[in-house]
Amino acid sequence: MSAVMDLVLVQARRDRIILPVCILGIAILGFAVAGAVATEFADQADRAAIISVAAVSPAFLFVRGLPDGTGIGAVVFFQGYAFTAVLAALMSTFLVIRHTRTDEELGPAELIGSVPIPRAASLTATLMLGQPRT
Repeated sequence: MSAVMDLVLVQARRDRIILPVCILGIAILGFAVAGAVATEFADQADRAAIISVAAVSPAFLFVRGLPDGTGIGAVVFFQGYAFTAVLAALMSTFLVIRHTRTDEELGPAELIGSVPIPRAASLTATLMLGQPRT
């Protein structure tokens, strides 16, 4: 397990700029969505109208789920969560591609494979780096 943690640290060092930029960008986008929804749907009637339109559309319900009321927080969550989740999934996907496929093509995977560590150690380290912490 020590080798996997060493690989996590190496990968974190390689991504010391990209990961914070992506996470900060997603967070800023979340705040922008919250601000836009708060200004665009300031009245309770406006929020109720958008929720009633979304509640009758099966496509909205499939992608975003059932709205949880007409409060400002519920509308912000309803409007922004699906997009934020897609961005986080893309960030994780690109992270895994960078540390698996790209390493195979450019050579670092051969160097990692030459040391006595488990075969799946690199993938395990990548998944540990990219998993969301709750």
